[in-house]
Amino acid sequence: LTVTDDDGESDSDSLIVNVDNCPPELGNIVVSPQEINEGETFILSGTMADTSSNTAFTLEIDWGDGISTTKQFGANSSSFSFSHFCADDAPSGTTADFSTINLILTDSEGDIAEGTATIKVHNVAPLVDAGHDKTAFAGQPLEFTAAITDPGLPDTHTVTWDFGDGSEPLSAADAVHIYSAPGTYTVTVTAEDDDGGV
Repeated sequence: LTVTDDDGESDSDSLIVNVDNCPPELGNIVVSPQEINEGETFILSGTMADTSSNTAFTLEIDWGDGISTTKQFGANSSSFSFSHFCADDAPSGTTADFSTINLILTDSEGDIAEGTATIKVHNVAPLVDAGHDKTAFAGQPLEFTAAITDPGLPDTHTVTWDFGDGSEPLSAADAVHIYSAPGTYTVTVTAEDDDGGV
């Protein structure tokens, strides 16, 4: 600052202004839909802002299922939207679970903003196919194979065969059974996933 009077005499003084970077803002975080079945996809969206102009962003997303995503955004970006496939309702042993999604937004100065969102994921029971009807002679070994489909890709399964002839059920995906007497028997296969879906 310089002050000069009307006779031409002047004096100057100075001060220092330190301008600190403001952290970015992360808001309006929305999960849609808020409940899904395993094997389905949901959308995560939100907004981002910064008081500094021409600030670029880095967004890190921990989806809560062991998968992480990092995305770069150019200057003046203001929103984001991502889809995510949910492979399972982890952890095992429950019919539904809540997953917490953690977000970290970093601006070009290194300051951060954090946010969270929650989604509920339901288990879906597996589908099992016992195969085609069979014809055999008494005393002849018959092979049985269970075909299982499950939208919960990481799910494990317990398979049980009831051969309909009073014999003990057998736990195995592939089984061999011998009928000792002629007759018509209804064979039932049951598949249970690790979350109790049957």
